[in-house]
Amino acid sequence: MAASNKAVLGPLVGAVDQGTSSTRFLLSVSATRGKPL
Repeated sequence: MAASNKAVLGPLVGAVDQGTSSTRFLLSVSATRGKPL
């Protein structure tokens, strides 16, 4: 049987960072305790 390449990320957390010249969307896996994905 072949090995699976699927990764389980679990619950995701998103945040919008809106500055004066740009907007960013940050996505983290909640299990990483705030480290960006």
